Amino acid sequence: MQSTLWLNESPLAVVAGEELTCRVEWQAAGRVEDPAAWVFLDGADITAEVMPGEDEHRVRGRVLTLKRFAPRLEDGGQQYLLLVQALVDGDLQRRKCLVEVARAERAE
Repeated sequence: MQSTLWLNESPLAVVAGEELTCRVEWQAAGRVEDPAAWVFLDGADITAEVMPGEDEHRVRGRVLTLKRFAPRLEDGGQQYLLLVQALVDGDLQRRKCLVEVARAERAE
């Protein structure tokens, strides 16, 4: 069975250029395996640009910690769609999160 739901944290507000780590807790899960995540901007997959390959997604218990995520400076004012998936107790499950990218402007 496959299901796709919005994360409770959606929408997530971030500032362009900052770097953060996102975590997803799979409620009542016994086993979480094979994690993956993608980031889309206007339907285009920009994962390689905003989730560099230096680290890996990690699972500990029922908590999935995603690779570091760094919205691009030029994307301030845009919205990303973050799609996360994992095998949870043998079922493919997906979660979506709308990411609001604020402009990194300095207050004068």
